[in-house]
Amino acid sequence: MGESAGVLLTPSEIADLAGVTRGAVTNWRKRPSDPPFPDPAPESATKPLYDLDKVIAWLAETKPEIQIQRDSGLAALSHSLNALRGRVSGSVAGEFALALCCAKKLSLEAVDANWRLIAAASPSQTADVLRRTATDAQWDDILSTLDDVERETNGRLDTLPIAAVVSAVDGIEPDRLAIAADEVLRRGSGERGRAAGYGVGEHGIVNSRVSELLSNLASSTKGLVYDPACGIAEALVRTRTKRAGGGRLVGHDINVRAIRIARMRSFLHELDAEFECADVLLEDPAPDLRADTVVAEPPFGMDWSRSQNIADPRWAFGIPPANNSELAWLQHAIAHLKPEGSAYVVTSTAPLTARGSSAAIRAELLRSGWIEAVILLPPKMLPHTTIPVALWVLRQADHPSNTVDVLLIDASAAESPETHVLAWLDDCLNGSAVDAPPYALVTTLDLLAEDAQLDPRRWVQTPGSDPKDVAARLSDSQRVLQNALASLLDRAVVQVPQGPSAAPRLLTVKELVQLGVASIQNGRIKRDDLNEADAAVLITPSEVRDGLPVLDELPTDGRPSLAGGRDERTRAGDVLVTTWNAVRAVVDEQGGRIIGSGVHRLRVDDKQCEPHYVAQCLCGSWNERFKKGSSIQRVDLRDLEIPLVPLPDQERLVEALREIEQLARHAAEVAEAAAASATAILDAVRYDAPMGDK
Repeated sequence: MGESAGVLLTPSEIADLAGVTRGAVTNWRKRPSDPPFPDPAPESATKPLYDLDKVIAWLAETKPEIQIQRDSGLAALSHSLNALRGRVSGSVAGEFALALCCAKKLSLEAVDANWRLIAAASPSQTADVLRRTATDAQWDDILSTLDDVERETNGRLDTLPIAAVVSAVDGIEPDRLAIAADEVLRRGSGERGRAAGYGVGEHGIVNSRVSELLSNLASSTKGLVYDPACGIAEALVRTRTKRAGGGRLVGHDINVRAIRIARMRSFLHELDAEFECADVLLEDPAPDLRADTVVAEPPFGMDWSRSQNIADPRWAFGIPPANNSELAWLQHAIAHLKPEGSAYVVTSTAPLTARGSSAAIRAELLRSGWIEAVILLPPKMLPHTTIPVALWVLRQADHPSNTVDVLLIDASAAESPETHVLAWLDDCLNGSAVDAPPYALVTTLDLLAEDAQLDPRRWVQTPGSDPKDVAARLSDSQRVLQNALASLLDRAVVQVPQGPSAAPRLLTVKELVQLGVASIQNGRIKRDDLNEADAAVLITPSEVRDGLPVLDELPTDGRPSLAGGRDERTRAGDVLVTTWNAVRAVVDEQGGRIIGSGVHRLRVDDKQCEPHYVAQCLCGSWNERFKKGSSIQRVDLRDLEIPLVPLPDQERLVEALREIEQLARHAAEVAEAAAASATAILDAVRYDAPMGDK
């Protein structure tokens, strides 16, 4: 087989290969060159894929300064799976690559010729060779994966273009097989997650922030680590790779394919691990198992059938509600801890505050001294969802009583909690916290008096709620309000502008163009069409509506930006217009920008038209009548009317309008300062801060 064996790349993968932006690759594809950029592979028009060998050859000839990013075959394995697009699902394709990595490792460890036979087989024979070489139980997961591939292809695995996948695995160094397989799973979970939301392909997510959090906590301990909802064993794999010593790992999960992936990953990473597929809540698969550390990220809010095991000894603190299994997972974790063991469980925030039987279970956990800490985590700890989550730290107190403190940390605004949680726990519990988020140590008695409510935000002092801070904020807000009001009163008298010296001549933009007084250019450029430097000066409709950003550096070459030789950059004084939903216009004071799709550039003769006057008139109320459309309204720029008056009158009117705009800005500052002052007054009452003569 050749080195790339027909490996196909997406445009994003070409950008990674060449070490450039996606926009640069888009330019290569669209701009003429000699030789031209390679054509997409057949049957990939909607989502174009490009042959790796042809791309490398094109880069070598046209971009010799670019250094190809080599990665010892890691990315090549992911790239090779592009050839299977549309034939098998992304998850099954990823598992197939994982299985081939395991087959190679098994063959190398057995010092047999099996992998060489697989690598040398033709695509139509690969499946048969795999089955013939599977001589013992270690190959069972590989064969099961092969069965899944054949089911998705209706038994026609021999028709798949798998030569590139086998070649990619063959080119990976043995000590890099685990990393390469993880990279495939990581890329696959990211693609599926955008469509599937939480759960991501039902199995789990490689390199998730929650797994990083749990593994950082577990790796600081010794002994057996147990994950009762392990998925693809991401938390366990990461724990083992961070631990200096060994330690047995045990994982359970209800998903057969997840457990299969977990076993194959643990084999590649050479872990001392045991995995079993089981419905953990329905029936405990290992009632005698006791772990030094339990980590878990169980499903959120899952319904479960409690009617079949209400006498289960695990529910010592109360039978969890049927519509929320998370409190069952907490009790399962506790039931499998050794004395002095610790459990770290991530749940949604619902179990922290739910009433009824959930509150009763929390109360029993508190009375028994099992809840050491609850940490509210920031949004986006889980990819592709904004479900708020919390970390429960479960460790039984030496002497449970109503005076035992529970640590509650509000880390909802913290950065990188997965890196800092361990330090927060140590520092806050020891009273030496300096850089920790807001936290409180609350006695069990106080928590029980409030229905065992465990949301940290209920107990943690709000930053800035100290009476002295509130008083200072009140004083500052009053001062700002007085200054804003004074500035407004300085402009309280508005002069009525003098009327035009001649009756206005009503002209449309189309007529101005016909008279040679104006020209129009419609923006058609998208950000992906540009390189990084040009993308920084691209103007979008939102920037026309909200105000143009100030450019730090103005272009000096005035060069055209795109193929075709047209001058796509603006000049100082150009009027930029967007006509979707409402007409908005702004004058570009700097120039050197590129007009994007949805933006029009109107360039006027400044000897006859003041650009700011034109921009104001385009947004005039009389032009509202030109709107068309039902759901999304828009106007034709050429239809808009401008009441043209002599140039000196235009300049005088522009100055009058600027005065009005300045007055509006001062009025807005007064309104904002007044709102802040009202908030400060109420805060002063709430936190008993001194007010007035007090």
